[in-house]
Amino acid sequence: MQVDGDMQYDMEFQVNLDHPDSLHFDSKVSDQGLKIKQWGKADIAALNGPYRYQAFEDTVKMRDILLSTENPNFTPLAAIAPIVKKTVLNTEDPFFYEHNGFELEAFQLSIVTNLKEKQFKRGASTISMQLIKNLYLNRNKTMMRKLEEILLVWLMEQSHAISKDRLLEIYFNIIEWGKNVYGISEAANYYFGKKPNELTIGESLYLSSIIPRPKTGLSSFDYTGHLKPWVLKHFNTYGSIMNKRGQLQGESVPENYGFYQVELQQKLRPARPKGVVDSVMSHDDIKDMVKEIDQEESIRKTLIERLLGRDGEKDEQ
Repeated sequence: MQVDGDMQYDMEFQVNLDHPDSLHFDSKVSDQGLKIKQWGKADIAALNGPYRYQAFEDTVKMRDILLSTENPNFTPLAAIAPIVKKTVLNTEDPFFYEHNGFELEAFQLSIVTNLKEKQFKRGASTISMQLIKNLYLNRNKTMMRKLEEILLVWLMEQSHAISKDRLLEIYFNIIEWGKNVYGISEAANYYFGKKPNELTIGESLYLSSIIPRPKTGLSSFDYTGHLKPWVLKHFNTYGSIMNKRGQLQGESVPENYGFYQVELQQKLRPARPKGVVDSVMSHDDIKDMVKEIDQEESIRKTLIERLLGRDGEKDEQ
């Protein structure tokens, strides 16, 4: 990659390890005079045309996915139900269209959470960061790879070589939603036998709930094809957030945001239990997962409400 011009980066970082909540983090870039003369192997501009994405599971390549209308499973952004876009954006990156690849306050909260837990429990990856990682970088969790990710995201957003809509379109077509299930078209058909523009609010909230752990998606259902009670918290959390943001106007919103209307396709339902636990996961695994989900939902809700409150303060000013 070749660039020309000048830039300046400033960062402030202060933390008392005995009191992580006191952490202060500020990051600023001045790059008005910087221009990209030529892209390298990470050719961001090439994403505007047909692009072949290599889907990996850890280090094992699963298959290629063509990001083009030549692929019958490729779904243009306009062909995805608006409620699907709203639910996924709220759970994964609520200010995707407003930030420049990074959400500073989310990053700060992530650091605080990890310091409190004394282990890596939460990242702060935006959709832009997830895309750069999946499209161009290796799967090794190293500091160097993270720095590469940050640099490429910044260059991508700074260059305006690709629109936010196209980034989101790519995201919806490569995201994993089950074992060897990639993209919204495959997910809608796999779980519900539907097309992406036919999905309801309940089905959208279910799909958004399994993004962090897509291979466990079928464990959300009982043998009748209905969602298990512990999934309801995700529905109420993000349904309430969308309602507060005025995003459900004009949408059909049943009780509990459609939780009771979600039904898994018959062929995917587990067998009716005969004196055994009704799950494809063990009781202890489910218990641990529910605890982890509750922690994640609490952190995400706190962050989003804090960010929404921040925007409200700006409006008042």
